[in-house]
Amino acid sequence: MLFSCANWVSGSGRVALVFDIEAGFPSPPDLVIVSGFVPIQWINLKSEWKPFQIVPTPAKFTAYNGEKTLSSFEWWNHWPVAQIDSSGRPPLAPDRASHTSLSHIYWGSSEATVTSLLMDGLTLKPVAQLAALAKSWIRPAAVSSKGLQSTGYQAAERAYLFHCEPGSATAEITLHATADSPVVNPGLIVRDWNGSARVLVNGKPVTRIGQVNRLDGSDLVAWIELELEPAQPVRIEIARP
Repeated sequence: MLFSCANWVSGSGRVALVFDIEAGFPSPPDLVIVSGFVPIQWINLKSEWKPFQIVPTPAKFTAYNGEKTLSSFEWWNHWPVAQIDSSGRPPLAPDRASHTSLSHIYWGSSEATVTSLLMDGLTLKPVAQLAALAKSWIRPAAVSSKGLQSTGYQAAERAYLFHCEPGSATAEITLHATADSPVVNPGLIVRDWNGSARVLVNGKPVTRIGQVNRLDGSDLVAWIELELEPAQPVRIEIARP
């Protein structure tokens, strides 16, 4: 098993995990970090779908090596399946549901606040092909709009946020995608739209549309399955039916 990491400058790079046997226990892995900011972690499990994580700067990944167990990766068979007092006790055999910790993610923080944002998912793609997704989240494309007031991209929502202007029956949005700031499956949130809508992206209808109801109104929510190569502006039209 190994980790692979990638950035959008030098592509992908393997991260070596080095093991030694000492006093009957495998030592925890030593992680050799790829130089520079590496926002993508891709876990090479045997499954077809690979888990991945994407983090914004200045977060970083390191291997988890907190305790000794009988496996090269720390391994426990207690919480959350077995509610027993077993902290610090490694399992002796694969005879019940177990879990492991492969890596730690460290986020930057100030003296007063800590903000931790993480994109977590499963993919069929190799790690290098996740670079566009990472850039679309960490360096989102600029946006302009008519009929809506834009408050920009909200990384915690993974969506562009807008407020409906009073009396608006139609609206236009342009996502100014570039190679450094591509658009990959963007989300839209329009506060106070208060009704259903028809949404077109580059002239084609969007089907994944919904509403979030609040006490004082409702918001329009749309998810757009889209990735254009090469990157180019995306024109979105919204209208009341």
